[in-house]
Amino acid sequence: MFNGPAIDAILGLFLLYFVLSLSASAVQEWIASLFSLRSRNLRTGIERLFGERHARAVYAHPLVARLAKSGKAPSYLKTDTLAAALLDVLTRDREGDLEVSARESAQAVADRVPESSPLHGVVGSMVERYGGGIDDLRRAMADWIDEGMDRVGGWYARKAKLNVFLVAVAVTAAANADTIHLVKELGGENGAFFAGAALEASATADPDSPEPLGVADFPIGWEGASHTLTDWIERAGGWLITIAAVSLGAPFWFDLLGKVANLRGAGRKPGGAPAGG
Repeated sequence: MFNGPAIDAILGLFLLYFVLSLSASAVQEWIASLFSLRSRNLRTGIERLFGERHARAVYAHPLVARLAKSGKAPSYLKTDTLAAALLDVLTRDREGDLEVSARESAQAVADRVPESSPLHGVVGSMVERYGGGIDDLRRAMADWIDEGMDRVGGWYARKAKLNVFLVAVAVTAAANADTIHLVKELGGENGAFFAGAALEASATADPDSPEPLGVADFPIGWEGASHTLTDWIERAGGWLITIAAVSLGAPFWFDLLGKVANLRGAGRKPGGAPAGG
């Protein structure tokens, strides 16, 4: 029931979306690493939470500074580490040269936070709500920082989605991956070959691995492409569909590929090469 040209075309199309999504993800990760986007986003988030002055002091604190590698700021910091470093920074007077006694109250720490700092009201409210002990204040800070890091993660996720979209545009254009053209090609006798490749990929591929899956024979690329106005209009529509699909991410297409492959069931796995290849 679920064997036929339509299912073959769908499998082939989903396989290509999966591979292009892997490529886009790999490029996105490379860009994030090259420009230290995660560590920059983390630093920006901490500056918004602590204020620039205290953020700078926290990053200079030994607990945080030791986590830097090759002169690069860390891209991830545990909330307990941040809380301990921040509390240590705040237990110094406003000139930064006098440590507060370990037995001194949390209220004394709160009183030392400058009124101009975004932490002034926050630390004061923590003391009122959780008590006057230093350990209570440390735990309250850790909880507050944890909530703040969730927001920082959300900021990064939104930026990453935009970056993935831009990378998807570049990958789609570079490969000339026109969905409209692909549907026409995969709906013919070539569909069975690519359905076989899709079935194999759904069984053996890793949704997070950028390893190639042998799809070099897909009807994509610029070789032999026509450049008339009509072709460009149709190509633009096909690109938009592909870009939207690639932006959904490789895990989405891997999961969908597996579901459609299961629908196809125990039908004969096609072999051979695509016609004309």
